[in-house]
Amino acid sequence: CSRIIAMNKQFGKNEIQELYSMREKMMESYNEVLTPVHIDVDEVQLGGLDLLKKWINQRKLLYSPDAKEYGLHPPKGVVLCGPPGTGKSVCAKYIAYLLDRPLILFNVELAFKRHVGESEELLKKIFDYLDSLGEVVVLLDEIEKNLGETYNTHESTRRMMAGFLTWQGNRN
Repeated sequence: CSRIIAMNKQFGKNEIQELYSMREKMMESYNEVLTPVHIDVDEVQLGGLDLLKKWINQRKLLYSPDAKEYGLHPPKGVVLCGPPGTGKSVCAKYIAYLLDRPLILFNVELAFKRHVGESEELLKKIFDYLDSLGEVVVLLDEIEKNLGETYNTHESTRRMMAGFLTWQGNRN
């Protein structure tokens, strides 16, 4: 962002478009693991789950500039558990839509298909990249397939799970 302003000496529509293009190019380097998800308004019709909707709507205010000025922090994440087909991905789309944030699908399985040590390094780079995007909703779909085993799990998998659980994200 600062590079674009320094080069163009302004920040208008063209510069914003250039910024989006730069972000897309950065994401291409992670295209195996990170995928932006387009949210269609028709996809975010969420039936039921009234308590979840109420909870999200109440916390939406925590993302406002006023809340930040008062030192209030919004939730860093929500864990949705359930069997396949119960609407967890639709809930993630609903949350991104409601908060007016981009949704990014993080394919955890592809992050793990690496040599020992590569997965951990990739995870660190991905966290740094996601932090650089600002406020986004990240969907870690089917994370249990790679991180769910507690016994017989490789040490690097345990370290990656610890990374997921302790990642603070960008607090700015």
